[in-house]
Amino acid sequence: MHTDHVGELVAGGLRNFPKAELYVDRRDVAHWTDPAKRAAAPDFLKSSFDASAEMVRLYPKLQAIDGERTITRGVSIVDLTGHTPGHIGVRVEDGGKSLIMVSDMLFHPSIHPVATDIGFLFEQDPAAAQAMRARFFPRAAEEKALIAATHMPFPGLGHIVSDGGRLRWLAAEWAQQV
Repeated sequence: MHTDHVGELVAGGLRNFPKAELYVDRRDVAHWTDPAKRAAAPDFLKSSFDASAEMVRLYPKLQAIDGERTITRGVSIVDLTGHTPGHIGVRVEDGGKSLIMVSDMLFHPSIHPVATDIGFLFEQDPAAAQAMRARFFPRAAEEKALIAATHMPFPGLGHIVSDGGRLRWLAAEWAQQV
């Protein structure tokens, strides 16, 4: 529930998407709306606490979920706990192919997925994040899933591939049609 992912749901105290269906892991809702955690957080994270609390207040139909679940045919929530207490992704499947939106699980193509043990500043639970990467990356490579990662370089889409037993990021080819 970092500001860079939820910040545009609310503007000026109003919902930008009043008909949106929001699904957030219960652990993230509890964490990001806890006044004691906000008070103890470093200054750079306080805006995420504020945006999260405002989002929960303004979206009364927000569904606080427990782990993985199917939303509708072909769309499901994937548990990616570690980066935050309830970090989740979204899997979209159709015709035997899948795309998994992993949000903050991948940050740099030369680090992840090569080194699952290297984390980054914003991880709430580095050990859990490392364990999740170690489980998820090989599975994504085996599934040949298309991965959407919000902080990877353009186009932010690619595959985790096994190259001689070593995992690496293979950016999706992107061609603009004119």
